[in-house]
Amino acid sequence: MRKLNSFTSRTRIMEYFAFQWHITDSCDQRCEHCYIFSEGHPKLVEMPLGRAQQVVDDCVEMCRRMERLPYFYITGGDPILHSRFWDILALLQERNIPFTILGNPFHLTDEVCRRLKEYGCDKYQLSIDGMRETHDAIRKSGSFDTTVEKIAVIRRAGIRCAVMTTVSGTNIREILSPSGATVLPASRKAPISSRWSTAIFWNVSGRNSSSTRIPVRRSTSKITCGRSFSMRKDCSRYPKG
Repeated sequence: MRKLNSFTSRTRIMEYFAFQWHITDSCDQRCEHCYIFSEGHPKLVEMPLGRAQQVVDDCVEMCRRMERLPYFYITGGDPILHSRFWDILALLQERNIPFTILGNPFHLTDEVCRRLKEYGCDKYQLSIDGMRETHDAIRKSGSFDTTVEKIAVIRRAGIRCAVMTTVSGTNIREILSPSGATVLPASRKAPISSRWSTAIFWNVSGRNSSSTRIPVRRSTSKITCGRSFSMRKDCSRYPKG
């Protein structure tokens, strides 16, 4: 029975086709490694609702032909700052499409998170880029404390919480997982400068904490994230679909 459940779980993960959907440039932060603001951005834009409708329709049709189920990672900027944010979520809710929000903590309240859950939000991803001083220097003053505080708000609404870290020479010695992390994978290389290297993620469940060390190797052309992980036994790698 255990083997059958494992097989069923893997099959269920593979049924989904995930889309990362950038809906707005608007953001409360100006992170050092952000691709939107790295070379200046004279005009912040957002996707009109009519275009968003077309995107959802196209993605649903593509998944129908592929015999997959759509899943959206909604990002920005901070998606919640889109002027028609809730209308866009309604497009997904009407089709019972689950989604993750990749956003900031500043506008999250118990009421907002409850509403997100009603619209079908499966997970909310926040970012922590080191200890308080380092994180706030990279992102925004007060960001660290607000992010840590909002983890509990997200979880009270029954939404899973993931914490992402962009690893660099600035914060590599400060990368420790927050209390409650049970999943800790490496995500990707991001050779955007001599400082910024890769990203790792934690899923916060409120059980046992765990940590990882990711060796970084630099070259003149790229920065490579090593495949060596140091993990506690209660931390597993997140399955990639």
